[in-house]
Formats: sequence, structure tokens, C-alpha cells
Amino acid sequence: MNDSVRNAFSILSHATKNGLPINKSSSALGFSRDLVSKTIKNTLNNIQNGVGTVTKDEYRALVEARDEFQRTVAQNVRSNGATNRRRTKGDGSNFLISTTNTNPLNLSRSEVADVEYDANVDKSYDERSKGETLRGKEIFADNNGIKLKRITGYKYKILIRNEKPLEGTLSREQMDMVYLFYSGMDGAGMTLRTVSREFPSLSFRDFKRILRAFNVTKSSLPVSPHVMEEMTSDEIVSLIHRNKEHTILKQVDNDRHKYYEKRYFDSQKEMSVIKDSFNWVDGILDGFFDKDRIKDLLKNIKPNISKRTKKTKSGKKSSTIKVGPTIFSIYGDNHYGKRFENTMYGRGYNKDIAHERIMKIAEETVAEATRKNSGEIIIISLGDLLESPIEGGMHPNHSEEMDLKQSDQVFFAAESIIKMIDYVIENTDAKITFASIHGNHDRSSEGRDEDKSRTGGKIVSGIVQRITDLKHPNRVEFIIPENNLLRLTKGNLCVFAQHGDSGLSKKKAPDLMTLFGDRERFNLQLKGHWHFLKTEEGTNSLSIQMPAVTSPDKYIQEEIGSNCLPGFIIGNEPEQGMGFDFRKITLY
Repeated sequence: MNDSVRNAFSILSHATKNGLPINKSSSALGFSRDLVSKTIKNTLNNIQNGVGTVTKDEYRALVEARDEFQRTVAQNVRSNGATNRRRTKGDGSNFLISTTNTNPLNLSRSEVADVEYDANVDKSYDERSKGETLRGKEIFADNNGIKLKRITGYKYKILIRNEKPLEGTLSREQMDMVYLFYSGMDGAGMTLRTVSREFPSLSFRDFKRILRAFNVTKSSLPVSPHVMEEMTSDEIVSLIHRNKEHTILKQVDNDRHKYYEKRYFDSQKEMSVIKDSFNWVDGILDGFFDKDRIKDLLKNIKPNISKRTKKTKSGKKSSTIKVGPTIFSIYGDNHYGKRFENTMYGRGYNKDIAHERIMKIAEETVAEATRKNSGEIIIISLGDLLESPIEGGMHPNHSEEMDLKQSDQVFFAAESIIKMIDYVIENTDAKITFASIHGNHDRSSEGRDEDKSRTGGKIVSGIVQRITDLKHPNRVEFIIPENNLLRLTKGNLCVFAQHGDSGLSKKKAPDLMTLFGDRERFNLQLKGHWHFLKTEEGTNSLSIQMPAVTSPDKYIQEEIGSNCLPGFIIGNEPEQGMGFDFRKITLY
């Protein structure tokens, strides 16, 4: 697709989205006002002459995009109850004005008039206009034995008051197409708009005028005048039946181009959503790094770490103490920003409780690593870090259920997790891996499928990674999968984690092991989202449905039916054999 065609598509998309005339949309994007019409005309000429790089499919998709815009215009004009009247200019010519709100897309008068024009009631149409046949020298006998010169084409001359005459010709094949496609009497029965696409060099208004000159209507038989002269009745009937197959195939072809055009506009919409998402991300990050409180987060920490040494019988220190197993600290569904007072068990929830609990996870993780003298800690966050960064939330009155909104929610979550990681770094010399995936509450757009990357959560994890790398270079390895599916191996353990809200979560554990597991290792499958603890053990696998950090609110209790107390999981490989030993730690 060359630049001109690509720019024309952009103009049409912009016009449709913003309710602007094509020429104004073109100017708004910095192009010439007639770029679309020139591009259509030039590409048609290039295709006919066998030059240029635009394919026929691209050309037809462009024409269809223009027509789709005009159809939208017509539908909006009609749906608003258009009642137009004519006013005379100073030069005596007429133009349409609207007496009601008939122009919801801010169209120019000429665009509205072109869409609504009806050649059959146009009082400016001169009845001397005519469409006539062109005959060659070849002689043949018609059905009645009368000798006639064969029709070679069709000529039209349209006279409109105060306008230049419209003159031209149609070939036999073009006239066949008009009758076959437009006729409602065993023809294709297509609309005028659809048939006019086969004549891109003619405006829709001119095409209507030409059909009036030749007296072509829906009631016309689907055969042209030269066919009526040259064939017998039986031959015409046979031709009509054969053409049925052709019209069906033609309709399939038209529908295909409508599909391409729809796909294009859908893609433009997706690109617009992505662009808005990028702008939102940039604004959030700029806001965070401009705040004074980041200075406190960047203060250097001097860890007070007990080195792995022990005294021998002689009283001398030895550094050969045995290093314990890798510790896995797994949590999810923090829902920073969520607020409610009452719950069936334990406390309600707010930002302060959320931070208390994440620090409790840090303390218990360090304590477990110290007890077992672990050389490595792997922290896994299973998503829904945020309650919702969307303005207004994910459902009506959602914002009333939050004590932090939008950027403040993102900033608080990032700062809380940074402090958790700081605590672990400060109190252990183990290698640290922080893996973070993101859930449906982390998305930055209302539609679940409009932000599959879960941008809000990605921003939180991105800030955490950037600040931690600045404060503690090379101290923590971060894993933030783009598709929010985590797979990692450690020793004899293969871990696969997902948030749990997608269709993938409906697959059975053995199927997931086949897709993402490792037959040579013990497979640990993790998911959050549902806010309760459930395990399913297999011969070579363990599937854990994780509890939530947040307290169970009314929705969790009444809609999902869970009263699972908040908590997280700490575990490790057993000292002998394969498997995963773990325990839930309840969070108060």
C-alpha cells in the first residue's frame, strides 16, 4: 500500500470518528482538501494503465471506505428527521439549508445534497437529457426477422440547469452490469450505491442521473437492450438463470471487501485505543517521577546482614555452612485502593491495611529464608495489584468503593511494593527474583479485551523495577511477562502461573501441564483471581488456587461464595525427592 492510499484511509477514518467532512478532515491532518478524491481517481487510472503499486483489492477497499463514510452520513441525516428547503444565492443558484438538526456530522451542504439527491424528482433535470444506443455497421436479424445494425455501446448527454452538460458512453459490458446488478426482477437486486461502485469515475449523483436518462429502474429485466434484440426468449431465460450464479459470486466478492474495510476501521480503532493507552502511561510515569516523595524512595539502604558463617569446635568461624532450599513467596490480589468497612471475618480493607499485609509478607519471607538459610528467594505476584486505575472504575459507583483513585492508586501500590523489596534486601543476602503478572483489575480501559496487556499493573511493576535497579543495582532479577503468563524452572521444579481470569484458567491441570509444564520436573501451577485457597494434586503436579491479600468483601462473600481468610503461601522443594512443600500464612 503506497503512502497516498494509506493517507486516504487515515483521512476517512478521522472523518468518520470525528464527524467531519472529508475535506475538513484532510486539512486537519495536514493534507490537501481533495486528497481522497484525487487518490481514487489516480489509482484507478494507474490500474487501468498497468502502472503503480496499488492492487485492485486495495483500490476497491478504499472506494468502499469512502462509500461507508457516505452511508454513515445518509443514515445520520435520515435518522435526525431531515427537512431541507432551498435558498437562492445571489447568483441565482440554489443550495440546501437545514431547518432542523439534520447535519449531525457537520457535513458541507454539497455532501449532504449529494447523499440525498434523487434524480427522478430533480426539477433542474432537463427532460431533453437523453440516453441512446450507438450502432455499428454490422447487420443482424432480430427475433422478428427485422434487420438491424448491432448495438456497439450507449451514449448519454445529461442536461442540468446552471451546470455543465454531463456526457459520456457506456460499453455493452457496462450496460449489462447495470441491468444485471440493479434489477429486482431476477437480477441481483443490489442498491444504487452498490452498483455505482463499479463506476468509480462517476459521482453517485451523476450515476443516478444516467440511470434516469436510460430509464433503468428496479422493475427492469436483468438484461440490457442489446441482449433483448439479439437473443430469443428461450436464450434470454437461460441467460438469466446462468447469471444467477454470477450474481451470487459477485455478492460474495462485495461482502469480502466490506469485511476488509471493516477490519481496517477496527484496526484503526484498536490503534487509537493503543495510542490513548500510551499517552496515559506516559502521563502516569511523568507524574510519578516528578513527585518529591520519590527522593525518599531513592535513599540508600545499608543492609544489616548476618553472613552465612558458623563456629567450629575450635571456635574459629567457617563459611562452609550448608545453603538451604530456594524459598517461594507467593501472593496475589492486593487490590490497592479498595476500601470497605465490614467483612464476615477479620478486618475490612483500605490502603493502610494493604500496605501492612505486604510488609507482613516481607517479614515472613525473610524469617523463612533465615530459618532455612536459603540462598535464593523467589517472590511471585499473581496480579490484581490495583483495584482499578480506570476513571470511575469498572462498574457503576465503583469509585465510591476506593480510597485511592487512578494515579494515586498506581503510585501507592508501587511505593508499597518497593518498601517490601527493600525490607527483603535489607535483611537477607540471598539472591532475589521478583516475578509479576497482572490481572483484570489492572487494566487501563473499560473493556476486558481492550487492554490484554493490563497496562495499569505493568506501570506499577515497571516503576518498582526502575526504582529498585537505581537503589540496588543487580540485586534483584525482575520477570514481567508481556503476556501475563509466567513460566520458570528452578531445580526440579517447573512453575507456571497465570492470574486466573482468562479462558486458559478453565483448562484442567493435566492439560495445562501438557501445554506449559516440564515432564522431567515436578510441575507447580498457580492462579489467583478467585480469592480462596484450593489445591489439586496429580502424580507429577500440584495446582494451587491462591488466597487473596485483600479481605473478602460483600461481592466475594455473596456472589462468589467465598469466606476464605486473606493470606499468602510460602513453600520450597523438599530436601529429598520431588514435589512442593508449602503452608498458607493468614494475614490479619
